[in-house]
Amino acid sequence: MVNKQWIKNLELKYNENKLAHSFLLETDSLEDCLADLKNFIKKIICLNKYDENCSYQCNNCELIDKDNFPNLIIVRPDGKNIKKEQVINIKNKFNKNPIICKYNIYIIVESDKLNDSAANAMLKFIEEPDSSTICFLISNNILNIMPTIKSRCQIIKCFYNEKSDKLNYEQELLTILNYIEKKDYKFIMYKEILQNIIENKNEMYIFFENMLEIYKSIYKYNIGLIDKLENYKSFSFLTNNDINNLLSKIKIINDTMQKLSFNVNIELLMDKFIIEMGKLNG
Repeated sequence: MVNKQWIKNLELKYNENKLAHSFLLETDSLEDCLADLKNFIKKIICLNKYDENCSYQCNNCELIDKDNFPNLIIVRPDGKNIKKEQVINIKNKFNKNPIICKYNIYIIVESDKLNDSAANAMLKFIEEPDSSTICFLISNNILNIMPTIKSRCQIIKCFYNEKSDKLNYEQELLTILNYIEKKDYKFIMYKEILQNIIENKNEMYIFFENMLEIYKSIYKYNIGLIDKLENYKSFSFLTNNDINNLLSKIKIINDTMQKLSFNVNIELLMDKFIIEMGKLNG
């Protein structure tokens, strides 16, 4: 069963008036993600106010279905890329406060196809958000999205393929991090592990995302922000790191993830990553 908790989380944030202004939806199905996102928008603009009997058949919901809702713009690539003019068009159309609903909302499908000038225009748009505007970027290849755009968005995983939804690599991460923390540089071993579980750069990025979450949780635990490592009990050995070590390792992971966005030699990048992480253990 596909996990759609992300939709419920958006609804909760909306009801609490805590929605961020920029979201990046990482997905393995662009159209399914877009359909679910449009259903979320229907829920917050439905004239029947979440009445289940509406079934989203009110005028607002009908306009959403027909892509004619005035406070919603959906942008797709024009040819091979999304062009600067398309981003400027969003700004021009949303230069006034929304009338029909609380927010002006724009969705960019395949946002990894923003060309350089469009990406720079989008970055400026995101850096100077209007309180009444919400941006949703949808991508099945977030490695190709400008790192500065990613850093300014709340990233949400919206996976529809069961394999993608379960890419947490817990056992593999446990093995590799044990090697790193024990300064046991078995390069052949870690390479075999990665080759057996990771098929492409996107999956490599997800692998490091999971690693980053582990170290961030250990850091929060060590400084007392959380009381328990409920999701990462198997990684409790990482609590032996001091605060500075954890921060340094988090930086190395972040840097490695950013480099994955570029045309780098993956094998050399992984070798460097293992060596830099191991050196921090003295």
